[in-house]
Formats: sequence, structure tokens, C-alpha cells
Amino acid sequence: IQLAFHSFIIASGNLSFLNWLTMVPAIMCLDDALLAPLVSPRTRQASVLAATTSSPLSVTRKIVSAAFFVAMAQLSIPVIQNLCSKRQRMNGSF
Repeated sequence: IQLAFHSFIIASGNLSFLNWLTMVPAIMCLDDALLAPLVSPRTRQASVLAATTSSPLSVTRKIVSAAFFVAMAQLSIPVIQNLCSKRQRMNGSF
């Protein structure tokens, strides 16, 4: 229902980009059996093979993930301070 609603809003042209951003996680939450007919058998076999074989994360990937986490934490500090303050600036013009 949510995907159909967002598709209708996208077709109307209202806040289309935000609706696409909302639809992507919703599609990722759908069951694999529901999405399986949409992909080729070769792609399905490749995804099963990739899911069953695991490799340890490389040092580079760990460093990039840690750097991303630190950057997001640093950028979130002013937002959290604003949310917790008594005089939020979000709707200051109203």
C-alpha cells in the first residue's frame, strides 16, 4: 500500500525526490520470493553464491566505515543540540 501511495505522489509531481527516498528502503524490505520473478535465474544464482560465501572485511573497509561513523557523529552534534535546546531554530519564523 505504501509503495502504491508513493507512486501516486511521484506521478503527481509533489516532492518526488523525497518519495523515491522513502520507496527504496520499502522495496528492500520486501520478501526475496516476491522479488525473485523480477530478476533472471543467472542473477539469482549469483546472489545465492555471494550470500553463502563470506569473506572477512578488509582493513580499508573497516577504516572507511569508522571514518564515516565519526563524520556522521560530528555532523549530528549541532542537530542534537538544537533538538534538546529550549529555543529550537527549526520553526523560528512561526
